[in-house]
This record gives sequence, structure tokens and C-alpha cells, in this order.
Amino acid sequence: MRKIIINTVMMLAIASSANVKAAISLTDNQAGNATVKPVVAKPIVKPIIIKSFIGTSTIVSTDFWPPFVIVPTRIDASTPNPRETFLNAIRGGVQSVELCNVNINLTGIINLELHSNQSITAAAGCERSLSNKGSSIYVTDKREGGVPLFLISENNVKISGFRLYGPNRGIGAGGNNRETGIKIEPKDNDPTLPGNAMDQQLKGIEISNMELYYWSGAAVNVIDNNNVYPQGRLTFANASGVTIKQNYIHHNRHYAGFGYGVSVGKGAYAFIQGNVFDENRHAIAGESHSDDGIDFSGYILRDNLVLSSGGLHCTEKKIAGKTIVIFAACWQTHQIDMHGDESTLLGGEHCCGTAGGKMVIEQNTILYHGGWGSTLGFKDWENGYAIKIRGNPKESVTVDANVFFHGDEMHAIKQNGDRNLLVTPNNVYGVNPSEPKNLVQCDFDGDGRQDDFMATGITWWARSAVNQQWRYLNTKTEKPGSLIIKDFDGDGKCDVALKPRNPTLSPQKYAKNGIGDWTNLIVLR
Repeated sequence: MRKIIINTVMMLAIASSANVKAAISLTDNQAGNATVKPVVAKPIVKPIIIKSFIGTSTIVSTDFWPPFVIVPTRIDASTPNPRETFLNAIRGGVQSVELCNVNINLTGIINLELHSNQSITAAAGCERSLSNKGSSIYVTDKREGGVPLFLISENNVKISGFRLYGPNRGIGAGGNNRETGIKIEPKDNDPTLPGNAMDQQLKGIEISNMELYYWSGAAVNVIDNNNVYPQGRLTFANASGVTIKQNYIHHNRHYAGFGYGVSVGKGAYAFIQGNVFDENRHAIAGESHSDDGIDFSGYILRDNLVLSSGGLHCTEKKIAGKTIVIFAACWQTHQIDMHGDESTLLGGEHCCGTAGGKMVIEQNTILYHGGWGSTLGFKDWENGYAIKIRGNPKESVTVDANVFFHGDEMHAIKQNGDRNLLVTPNNVYGVNPSEPKNLVQCDFDGDGRQDDFMATGITWWARSAVNQQWRYLNTKTEKPGSLIIKDFDGDGKCDVALKPRNPTLSPQKYAKNGIGDWTNLIVLR
């Protein structure tokens, strides 16, 4: 595909793959609309409308006519009234909104819907990184009933590269105190697509490279809709239709219920990969099925890092209309969860019955252990499980190739049931790769400061010297003893190379900046 970069006030001749020649003019940018008009064209084409709120560069593909034009709205520190500009862009249907070094207060806004092909991302060079906190969107008002800030219900929506934080810096209490950052819930159907269930699957939803925090309900809540299609529009076969990857999700807390990093329910599925979870009541929570009991929920949980903090659960009581937290009845709950669909007097709410549809939990590093190891001297505590499946899954749960701080399977994994749970022998227990003696220092982002490198035996991570946040690098089993970590290619950022068996030889393979596959290494001398 040939691409031409044009400015919104230029005129260029464009030749399409069908040998159609035309000139286009972009006008009325101040009014928020630009019209593309064919001047000479065979066959005759209709003008297309491009929506924009700020003049910027435009990418025009010349393989099709009319050309597909993307006009991003950029909002930065110099933008007057960034809140109004942002809201006008989203509500006006602008496809791409880019943020750079700006903080936008959306207090008072709820259910801000992102439609098909819309994105909110960091501008190039302004993304969250080891040395850059990134832009932010935030609210300061508490919301009742789990009402979200952003709502996604259509295909091909992306939120990436900045901070999104809620109003609750402490721990939420009460049923109505459960703010939600992003809610993903498909509509009954998409009239623009064929009517069969496969084509109607929700696709192309991506939440990536975000910092998501201070949401006492859930940072991300994914639920299905099976009003038309009995198995819904978010199935296991299409779990990657909602991809939540390489985010830092932390301090989403509630005393009793809620306080989720990512919640999946009412028959929904999601692919959750390469995230860091810390100080959430549950990192991952699951609601068994849809209200009619037909559409079951689940997830693929892969390559994530669950840190040691969080998990606090306390009993709440309503007295004289006020929610009272019973601090004498607190304990450490689990981090990876799937509710059952039954409750009992002794077992509690959602303790039993059918627990979701199909879950795959693989290649995760789970350093959470109930919070008692450092104070009582124990490695494990039976109430601080890593994983708890509260019933029997409709299909299966597979727990494979994970690394646990807990000393053994009995203390790491709990099921309130007796079937459809497979725990393979590939899991590793009693490991703490985050201990200082297991870390290697090297500058992975070129800011001149030494970051921490951690190899857990299944994944690699780097922790920023600036903000102390871990970030996913790679899925590889090699540990520091078999690696050489330094800047091999002279770009100012550390790389990770395989240590040769013969110490007199130079490394032959490396992962540039610790990311991606092994590639041939030419050592600079």
C-alpha cells in the first residue's frame, strides 16, 4: 500500500490502484469538518467527510478511492480547553484522539461511549514508558452502581498509552461505592455485519500500556450480551476480541466485594496478557454466567505478574442506613477468581455450584501469598490463595507453567468442587524472583538510570528506576545465570544475550532491549 502524508490545507494529486486520478482539498478545519472533493475522477465518486477538531497531518491510502483518511485530534499541554476538545472529539465521532503531556479532568462524565474504529492513544513519543508517566484522564467524583467512565460496545476500539485513574485513593466501602474505569459490553447485535453468530463476535477491542488505578469497583469490567445470540458475542473461541495487555493495574480496592483489576462476567471472555497487578482485592474476578444461566464466562490469563500486595477483604454491615466495616472480621482473600453460581450459609456468597465456563491460567508469575510471609515467618497462609475457583467449571480450568511464591499446590490453588480442574506438573512453587539477589541492574530505557531486570523462569520484566513500576519485556525461561545483560548494539539501552558455553566467545544471539525473539548479534567493538 502506498501512503502519502498531506497537511490539512494542502492539495495533492492522488493516483489510486484503479488508476483513478483526483485532487483533494481539505477545508473548513476550524469548523471541525473537512470535505474531500474529487476534481477529476473516473468512475465518479462521492465526496467523503473527515471530522477533525485540530489541524494535523493526514494519512491517505491510495489503494482505494475514495481514499481512507485518518485525521487524529491531538491534545497536548498547549491545547486550550483540553476537556472540551476531548469531549467534542469523542462525541463528534473523531476516529483517533492522541494525547501528549496533558491531564484531562472528566469529573461528572459517565458512560462516555467509544464507537467503532475510535481510539484514544498516546501520541508517538508520549507513551507510558519506564521513564515517562504519560498523560492522564481522571475523575474526582465517586459514582454509584458501577457506572463507568468509558463504555465500549462496538468493534475496533483502542485505549492505549496513558494513565486512567478514579476517585478512590483509599479502600471503597458499601455497595454503591464501586467506580468503574472502562466497561466493555456489546450491544444486542451489529446491524452492519452478517447475522450469523460467528460474524457477530465483538472484535478488535484493545486496552494496552495503560496505568489503571483508584477504581473501587473495577478498572476494567467486561460483560457479555446474549439477548439475541444464546452464547453471546464474547466467546472463548474469540477471547482475543477483548485484549487487555501490558498494563499496570493497581490500587483498585473495596472492603467487601468489588475491588477488581479486571472483571469478566455475564458470559464474557477476555484475553489478559503481560499485565502487572498490585494492591487489588482481586487481580482477576469472574462472574459465572449470564442472568439466564446459558452463557458462561471465562478468560485466558497469560504472562502476567501479580505482585505480593492486596487481597484484603473485610465484612461490612449496614447499621442505621450506613455501611460499617467490621475490621475484626478481615482476612486475605485470593487474587485470581471465578465465582460459583450458588451461595450457602456456611460457604458464603458465590461459594459453590457452577464456576464459569473455560479458563486458561498459564505462564503467570504470582508473588501474592496472603501478605503474612513477612510478619509471621511463614511462606504460605491457607486463606491467601493465588487462585480460587469457587465451584466446578462448566468446561474446564487449566493451570499450567505458572510460577508461584506459595510453597506448594495445596496452598496456592483452591477449588470448591471436585472436577474439571487440571493443574499440570509444569507449575513451579516456592520461588521469589523479586528478591534483590535475583535482580540485575541495567538501563533499559536509555535515561541513564539503572533499572531492575527480573527473570521469573517464565517471563522477563524491567522495573523503572524512576517510578518503580514493573513492565513486561518478554516470555522466555532463561534466568540471569545464563544471560549477559548490557547494551550490545550501542543504542543506549540494555539488551539481553544468551551467554555462550565457552566464556572466551562472544554471544551469538540476543533480544534487543529484552524484547522479541532471539536474533543474530554482531558485537560492536
